[in-house]
Amino acid sequence: MRTKYLVIVGCTVIVAGVALLSLNVTDTATTEQSYELILALETLPNELLAAGSASTTTEPGNTRTNNLEVTQRQLKTALTEIRDRQILDQSDSALSDLDELIQRYDEMSHAEKRDLLTAYATHFLRNAQHDDARYFYEQILQLPGLEHTNRLAILQMLARIAMASEDWEGFMVYNDQYFESGGGYNWVVTGHLIRAFSQLENFDAAGEAFLLHFETGIHPEYDGSDVQYQRLYGNIDSIPLDMSDAANALLLAQKMTEQFDQPENWRVLAELYNMTGDVNNYEQTLASARTRDLIDSAGNWVHELANQ
Repeated sequence: MRTKYLVIVGCTVIVAGVALLSLNVTDTATTEQSYELILALETLPNELLAAGSASTTTEPGNTRTNNLEVTQRQLKTALTEIRDRQILDQSDSALSDLDELIQRYDEMSHAEKRDLLTAYATHFLRNAQHDDARYFYEQILQLPGLEHTNRLAILQMLARIAMASEDWEGFMVYNDQYFESGGGYNWVVTGHLIRAFSQLENFDAAGEAFLLHFETGIHPEYDGSDVQYQRLYGNIDSIPLDMSDAANALLLAQKMTEQFDQPENWRVLAELYNMTGDVNNYEQTLASARTRDLIDSAGNWVHELANQ
């Protein structure tokens, strides 16, 4: 797809007709990662819009004319219509409307610029154009007077995009900026760290992040169902077996078994006891698993049979 690419220098918008650099989702992230990115649009960016009702008083340096004046209400209405088109997969129409709005960029307040740039970033993120989404989120960070909560939310969104693009150096940079800006741990941050450190095969760090994940609260969408478990935690539940810190590995396995009570959690816990020669706890774990029908009469774990 070809469209107008926006280079924002100070308060000036330079429009040039060039091809956008697209990242194919199958090349840079799994379908699951992309799904998580789309879900993030309904969580983290809500904070970005929190200041949308801010005063529309013109900031110093923003000269408005009667012909080009864009009120906050007009912009909100336009962006709502654009978002509706994005949800309906009317990408070309949504982008065309955004390109019309950007022509008035110099006349917008900082809050209006933030909302418009967020709409651009959302558009490209929905289309798996991660580099372009990243560009517009970074532009928001350059706006004067950006609220602290908005800055933290954007930095975590950028970290998630970098992770989906397998840009681990970028992920660490954004994460460092998040903590340097006063960000704290929550389920989003610890979830990012678990997956990033797992991909980097730093399993001790991934395990420590997982322990923090339990302290800060697990993913709010997890409802205890097998489907949600597999979607949110199914590909990271063997982390304890790869950790070199035996004490933390055992603690994590115990917490995962208590919290999730899935066949794989019991299997991992049993295997850890077996690996450390703790015969009593190993036998007790197997007995508990059998009473839960997680092991059949032949000694097979039910999840292993299901995957055969």
